[in-house]
Amino acid sequence: MLKGLGIVLVVCALAPATALAGDYYVTQAGTGTACTNSSTPCDLATALGQANVALGPNTVHITGPLSLTGLSPLAVGNPTPGSSVSLVGSGSGAGGTSLSGSVVLGVGPGSSVSHLALQGSSTALVMALGSSVDDVVATTTGTVSPAVVIVGATGPGDATISHSVISSPMTSATPALVTGGDTTHRTIVSDSRITGGGFGVAEVPVISPVAAVKGAHITRTVIDAGLVGFAAAGTDSSISDSVIHVRTPGGAGVSVLPTLSIGEQPHADVLQDTIIGPDDLGSNGVLVQSAGPGFRPGSATVTGSIVRGWDTGVNVQPPAAVGFASGSATATLSDFDDVVSGSANLAVDPRFVDASSEDYRLASGSPMIDAAGTAPANGETDLAGNDRVTDGNGDGTAARDMGAFESPGVAPHAQPQPPAAPAPKKRVAVFTLKLPHGTLTFGNGRIVLFNVGCPKRLSFGCRVTVTLRGVVHSSRSRTIKLGTGRAITFPGAHAKVRIRLTRKAASLITRGKLRKVTAQVVGQDAAGATAKPKRTYRIRYRRARRH
Repeated sequence: MLKGLGIVLVVCALAPATALAGDYYVTQAGTGTACTNSSTPCDLATALGQANVALGPNTVHITGPLSLTGLSPLAVGNPTPGSSVSLVGSGSGAGGTSLSGSVVLGVGPGSSVSHLALQGSSTALVMALGSSVDDVVATTTGTVSPAVVIVGATGPGDATISHSVISSPMTSATPALVTGGDTTHRTIVSDSRITGGGFGVAEVPVISPVAAVKGAHITRTVIDAGLVGFAAAGTDSSISDSVIHVRTPGGAGVSVLPTLSIGEQPHADVLQDTIIGPDDLGSNGVLVQSAGPGFRPGSATVTGSIVRGWDTGVNVQPPAAVGFASGSATATLSDFDDVVSGSANLAVDPRFVDASSEDYRLASGSPMIDAAGTAPANGETDLAGNDRVTDGNGDGTAARDMGAFESPGVAPHAQPQPPAAPAPKKRVAVFTLKLPHGTLTFGNGRIVLFNVGCPKRLSFGCRVTVTLRGVVHSSRSRTIKLGTGRAITFPGAHAKVRIRLTRKAASLITRGKLRKVTAQVVGQDAAGATAKPKRTYRIRYRRARRH
């Protein structure tokens, strides 16, 4: 039997394998009894019944459009060694193969299903470890059952899902896909789309947690979830070259769950993904949950990813009470809403092609291009099937892009020529100013506007550049506004201001007519009302330099 989340599907109460292997044929109007004869095709149940008890491998072909409703659970395959069955439909779209019922299909170890659509009022598809599906649309209309479940304590190989669409209603609180694994085998998902109202993908180890349970590997997949994109509980789970979009406030893109302390530590690798959140308080791009007594917390590694729209980019949950323990997380070469500690992380606008339309490819000139290092990519292709590791910015060096999409390579730029010396009347004075160390906060702990401006008397020929924790912002206007509509914090760091003035403006300084510039922080409460500034800095010019 295959058991999982209350689902019981008989696939092994079959007669011993007796007939020879071969091809079996099914049509909508098939009434034959010799299903191996293409001129006398059978109905689906009859053909599967014959294929399941024959020495394998066997193939059941569905020819022409087939639509069946109200089906009782059908088994594909026989656990007897050498009796694998492949069910090949006539297409997963309109005019192909459409099957519906409660639990529609159960796929045994070593067997496969392809090119068809399944709709279940409960779970549409139950898979054993060692089974595979390709080009399958699996949907559940229920709100308490996953669309697809991988179960089985042991299996002859990995369970694989490719080029498929898996979905549960957005009103559901359960995962769309529940993966499984054992000490040597895992679930592998590639080139697919998963939609779930609660979780997109959730790992549920199906053997004792005393042993190391292999986590799922997800690649080149789009996960659209209500609450959590990927809930990881395996020892080496990973998601790469994928997009996760979470829509519910307080949700998480990737959540690493604790396991029993007698088991191995769960871990998740987040590699070159684009993880988009609801832009709400309490949400976490990557969350490592703390563990209570008797449980072991997990860990996470984030590399080359874009994690935007989250209250916290990477959150290692602190102990909730005495006896609780925290996990760990590292982030490198990734982009977040706010600066996250780690090597070469950024906090700048990734410049998507059209984020409002959920087009998360990188626009030309994006700072994410070639920003994820020159090491070999996790996979050979990105989410769109483009080659990884290209020279996307034309600097002559191929490097990975951050996020799920790689920009096409461009020809190296010509070597820049030294700029011509400016005419004397164009010379400028440059002043370098620093804000003192400190954390700037308001009552609700969020800063929504940070202004650095030239005095009105210098509105002509004044350009402001602000470097805030390594991130450069500039404006040709008299005042630069940073972080409007979102939080900006820089605990214990300098904000360096460079103001470039024309010669005429600089003359006011040299003649002593102007001696200070104001940098001001303005806060805003949850209702949108402007609060009083916590601090206003009036910064005197340190010195002037002529260029």
